[in-house]
Amino acid sequence: MVFLTLMQLPALFSTSAAEPDYEDIGREAARILADLVRINTTNPPGNESKAVDYLARLFDREGVLYVRTAEVDGRENIIARYHGSGEKRPILLYSHTDVVPADAGWGEWTVDPFSGIVRDGILYGRGAIDAKGLVAVHAATMLLLKRENIPLDRDVIFLAAAAEETGGGPGIAWLLEEHRELIDAEYALGEGGRVQQRADSVWSVWVQAGEKAAHNLTVTALGTAKHAAIPSRYNAIDRLTDALVRLRAHTFPPRPNAVTEAFRRNLESVAPELFPRSDRYDAMQRTTISVTLIEGGIKTNVIPDYAEANLNLRLVPGEDLDSVVTVLNDVVADENVKVAKQPWAVSRAGTVSFETPFYNAIESTANVLWPHAVVTPYLSPGTSDASKLRDAGIIAYGLMPFPLTAAESDRVHGVDESIRLDALQEGIRFTYELLKRWSGTDPKTAKP
Repeated sequence: MVFLTLMQLPALFSTSAAEPDYEDIGREAARILADLVRINTTNPPGNESKAVDYLARLFDREGVLYVRTAEVDGRENIIARYHGSGEKRPILLYSHTDVVPADAGWGEWTVDPFSGIVRDGILYGRGAIDAKGLVAVHAATMLLLKRENIPLDRDVIFLAAAAEETGGGPGIAWLLEEHRELIDAEYALGEGGRVQQRADSVWSVWVQAGEKAAHNLTVTALGTAKHAAIPSRYNAIDRLTDALVRLRAHTFPPRPNAVTEAFRRNLESVAPELFPRSDRYDAMQRTTISVTLIEGGIKTNVIPDYAEANLNLRLVPGEDLDSVVTVLNDVVADENVKVAKQPWAVSRAGTVSFETPFYNAIESTANVLWPHAVVTPYLSPGTSDASKLRDAGIIAYGLMPFPLTAAESDRVHGVDESIRLDALQEGIRFTYELLKRWSGTDPKTAKP
């Protein structure tokens, strides 16, 4: 059940201006994150309601208003709200509680991936960064706002959604369709960008202002079943293999846009290794494909008549999905092999302006916390719930607000995913100070 009284209660303001104890709230956030990591919300199947139970208890203790709602049993979303004056439209802090698998197929961990163990100031576990780390930062920020009773000119909405790792169907997509009023906002801030650290200092802040669209294409090869004792040119696996070799050799042309050009312009002098053709920058600029699954054959001594592969397509903004599928079939050039998209596929690749007041607030807050860092818009090669928010008219940016080294970023979705506790604390500080700068009742004089 959705209780809409959440939307109606007024805020009670105080004028407390003392800076919070960030070390104390950082320790609390670490406990929250460790508890969340220990709740196994691997998707599939998700079981996100277990994490929602935990967050609901946390908010109940603090008197933070929330609702919990689900399209699918066991896969709840939780939405909390800190009320401002209502003078301006809300801001949405969005994240998700599901995580990708951490079984042996994803590599061997040195710790139990669902232990939430802390070693040498580092918390380990699946979701420590993506995105339970972000859930913990946003939750801790909501607690700070409530405890400090900070006067704001707009509401702050907290969303921890279900199912982001598999497309967000019963999560943010369903919420936008059925309960838009609960999460409707002028701007949104969630995952996707990075605070980049080298040695002991932050050198750049990448604010996601766009992302590619993810699609899974099926490559199907047909042949004629025969005994394997006599090799055959009608082998479906051979046809599939030849097609995949041709597809692998194909490169789509670059399609630069305002975000990728600004990224290059801002970072070329401080990170020349990213240009002109690093893997990351190359993936930002052009549509890419990767073979991720292959299936074929029924018996060791039978030439198969059918074989199939999954082609993971990452579509750059401005590229048409149907046109790309046509190009790939032309590349294959075999009437017995077909590349096909999913019938329900919708491309949501796109960008938003990085010349907005909220982007400027992100930049100015980052400049205060990390004065030597270059702040730049960034187009993510991956995809997230931001694409659905943008498609719905909400201006969404992405920023994991905790400083990460390149090695730490590489562990997202990988082995020994982890986050430093001091970085987690920095993430809370950034988010809290950003909200005060952006939503304070006197934004012209608000300072982090």
